[in-house]
This record gives sequence, C-alpha cells and structure tokens, in this order.
Amino acid sequence: MKYFFDSWMFVKGKDSPCYTKAENLVISPGDKLGAAKVYPRSAPAMSAAATVRTQALEALSKEESLPADIRSHFKEALKAAAPR
Repeated sequence: MKYFFDSWMFVKGKDSPCYTKAENLVISPGDKLGAAKVYPRSAPAMSAAATVRTQALEALSKEESLPADIRSHFKEALKAAAPR
C-alpha cells in the first residue's frame, strides 16, 4: 500500500520518487497477500496466532530489564487478551 502525502512533506517535493499526485485507494494484489499472511482465516491459524501473542506478552511482562511501567503495560494487554 502506498500512502499519500502532500508534496511539502518531502525534501524534494513533487520531484521525490515517493510523491504521487493523488491518493491511492486501490488495494493491490500485494496488499491482499500481505493481509492474508498477517490476518489468519482458519480457526487453527487464529488459535496459533493467539498463542504466539500470549506467549510474547507473558515473556515481556516478566522481562526484568524493562521498566516497571512497560511491564505493566504488557500485563494489562495480557489480561485484555485473555478469553472471557
């Protein structure tokens, strides 16, 4: 996905290779492929992704090298991710 920014946001303005004249509102095949990789559709794939997320949050919430407020943030995210 290519995001649109006005020319003034680029050092070279309209001459920047990243500049486009209009906003891109079309989802490309690459966008669709990327979304399919990141957002699983099947129940087993969703469960596996949730497990990986939970494991990461658990590890980060216990990581003593992180500041307490950051660990607390991960603990809250872990609570919010728990099934109800």
